[in-house]
Amino acid sequence: MGKRTDPGASSWPGEAQRIAMLNDSYKARAKAHIGEALRWNPETEIEFGEGIVAGLGFVGPIILAAILGNLSLGLAASAGSLPIAPQAAGRGAGEQARAIALALLPTIGAAGLAVALADAGWAGRILVVLLAGGAALVGGYSRTAAIVTTRFTLFLIITLSLAATMSHRLLLMLLLTGGAVWTALLWLLFGMFARTMRGSQVVEEVRPSSTRAEKFARWAPRSEGSSPASASRPILPWGS
Repeated sequence: MGKRTDPGASSWPGEAQRIAMLNDSYKARAKAHIGEALRWNPETEIEFGEGIVAGLGFVGPIILAAILGNLSLGLAASAGSLPIAPQAAGRGAGEQARAIALALLPTIGAAGLAVALADAGWAGRILVVLLAGGAALVGGYSRTAAIVTTRFTLFLIITLSLAATMSHRLLLMLLLTGGAVWTALLWLLFGMFARTMRGSQVVEEVRPSSTRAEKFARWAPRSEGSSPASASRPILPWGS
């Protein structure tokens, strides 16, 4: 009688070894990816002052409210500091003021809209979706527009969640605005201090920017009949 073979057994020689090698390869790639993602760049400068200012911007309202005996108000105000991104110490006064203004405007605007739409029901939810879609559309115009609209959309959603838990919506808006302004003032003072200490080392960051025509050509949808000139226009990675 001939030797019976298991029909479920693999007919490929070395199949188990091949599968083991593939598994080892996937594991090696996963480890390399995680290691690269978590790797600290030794060339990155650590500014402890920026960390202290960011911490004070968030914790300051909480400490003040705790001293006054109303911690919940401080927690609400501290949320206003979240969209105010850290400002690099090496920035000039004009660039820093512009960056802070572009952080404050969408924050305060989103807080006001969220408070106004908190009791709007389904109509308010639909309007929020439309606002987010419009912000995403406008954000494709330039890098600065993308940053501003992202802040606006995220803080609009955050404030809507907070407004659903508070009965005094106007107070919430004032607290969020106060937290944002407090953090912005801290960054302005930190920038003044850094420029005073560094003196001539502070240089305005000058980056080439796209023209309005180039931004619009990159942002606007193109038809199949687009001119070769517009299709060959270089797309710059920056653009303020």
